[in-house]
Amino acid sequence: MKSFVKRAVLVILAIILLVAAVSAVEYLGGQPMGLFSGSRPINLGFSNGKFSPPLWKPNCVSSTV
Repeated sequence: MKSFVKRAVLVILAIILLVAAVSAVEYLGGQPMGLFSGSRPINLGFSNGKFSPPLWKPNCVSSTV
C-alpha cells in the first residue's frame, strides 16, 4: 500500500509539472502554439435581438435563420 501511495504522488507531481511546462511555453514563449491565439470575430454572438447571419462557406449551417 505504501508503494501505491508513493507512485500516485509521483504521477500527480508529473502531471502538475507537465501542465506548468506547457503553460510556461504557451504564455512566455515567442510564438503562440494555437491555444488562445487569434482574436474574437466582431460579428460573433447575439446583437440587436438576433444572431448575425453566417458567412457563406460550403459547410456553413445556421439553425436560427
